[in-house]
Amino acid sequence: MTIYEKNISFLKEAVPILYEQIRNCEDVAEIEATKDGHYTIKVHKNEKSIYLYSKYNPMREVQKWAEQIEMQKRNIVMQIGYGLGYHTQLLLEHHPNIQKLIIFEPNISIFHAALHVIDLLALSKKTEINFIIGYENQKIFRELFEVLSYKDMRSAKIIEFEKYCEIYHEAYQSILRQAKDVMHASMVHIATVVNFDKKWIYNPFKNTVSILSDPGIN
Repeated sequence: MTIYEKNISFLKEAVPILYEQIRNCEDVAEIEATKDGHYTIKVHKNEKSIYLYSKYNPMREVQKWAEQIEMQKRNIVMQIGYGLGYHTQLLLEHHPNIQKLIIFEPNISIFHAALHVIDLLALSKKTEINFIIGYENQKIFRELFEVLSYKDMRSAKIIEFEKYCEIYHEAYQSILRQAKDVMHASMVHIATVVNFDKKWIYNPFKNTVSILSDPGIN
């Protein structure tokens, strides 16, 4: 069984919604072999061809990227840009304490191509991974609330695959804005709970006499 077949089987069982997205995606990004035996992706933009990774030694640049990431005792990560998965693979090797990883990939054709390269089942055994494909308005905001608790959002760290900043600038800015909005909303929620928790406990007791003595709506 090929890596692609294994990944499709994994998605079908573990993430059926994403599996359906891939099934309906006819476009696959163009993959090229590199000098060191790995792969890179060629992206066409403004009549130019741009490579997501080095054509010679992509793992060396990814290694440098992973080494400079500082977690500062945080164990929840939001990663902007999946590419072929090399960044995620080395990130988890350098930071095995990551408990939850949310990956935003704005281009489904790139994610489709990555299914031929990196084993998702192997990655999922290292930590809990959630993929959010696309970046439509409020998509990130909505889906993050489904996979993260308020406490997780408050302590999450946002990291990025730099190439996405220049190639997919609009998508990158949209994802970043929505992710930060979620983190801000979670902090507001927690602050509200802290400020009002005593009142929420006190008020029901204060109203008990009225509730018991007054007739009901019926």
